[in-house]
Amino acid sequence: MGEDPNPVSKKFYDLLDTADVKLYPSSSLSQLAVVSRMLNIKMENNMLQRGYNQIMQLLKEALPEDNIVLNSYY
Repeated sequence: MGEDPNPVSKKFYDLLDTADVKLYPSSSLSQLAVVSRMLNIKMENNMLQRGYNQIMQLLKEALPEDNIVLNSYY
């Protein structure tokens, strides 16, 4: 019988689990895939934080209501 992970490890494992969750039930993309691609676009185009957040908010509004897109960078 193994021990439960410490709080820091548990938080890390929880993050790993949520990374594979789909944006919405019929989506082909995970939250991690979208965030990583969006951050890549941000960096390649020297986008300001404000612009990135505005695009993320628009994406959240454009997708089905049950999506889990993050509203902002933070």
